[in-house]
Amino acid sequence: QESQDKVNNAIQKILNRGTLAGYIVDKSILKYYSFLCMELIINNGFSDVSAIAYINYAYLLSNYWCDYKKGYTIGLKGVELNNYFNDLYNRAIVFERFSNFISIWVKPIKITFELNQEGFKAGLENGNILNAGIIYSHSISNMFYTGKKIPSILEKSNERINFYNVYDNKLIRPVVHTFRAACLNLQGNTSSEITFEDDTF
Repeated sequence: QESQDKVNNAIQKILNRGTLAGYIVDKSILKYYSFLCMELIINNGFSDVSAIAYINYAYLLSNYWCDYKKGYTIGLKGVELNNYFNDLYNRAIVFERFSNFISIWVKPIKITFELNQEGFKAGLENGNILNAGIIYSHSISNMFYTGKKIPSILEKSNERINFYNVYDNKLIRPVVHTFRAACLNLQGNTSSEITFEDDTF
């Protein structure tokens, strides 16, 4: 049931802010805050930010405890909650984790492209530039994993690098540079076959 308790909802928002730091820096923080959020939801009902709690718990189920089916089911609930509340600011977070860390264990990677694009667009248009940048990088890695043509990956990589330069996103820019370098290596355009080194890497 939906929570009408403003204090409960405010605490969920604070904990969800903390899970972002845990997601990037220390997964033990992510685990602790996720459990607290889920306990609040069970005891008091869900709110407009509960989608992130569901996604974080699903992330842990899929990537730490290898319960892929349960992770997918709970993650899907997070996506449904995000759509129910039409929470566009946090859509980049919810869709990024669901499509790239949860659904990929049970569904083909190719289905991530649409969700990633939708999450990126929502984040960019609603001021969540950090998470828009994070989800933007996954389209490159997933193009690589699904065997897309190298010139296409390089073209999209350059688009993303330009985006990260504009917004000075030092966190994600190296990820795209790495996949770009791998593609250049496969083309024979690095200093040798056994290195990614060139003028830009």
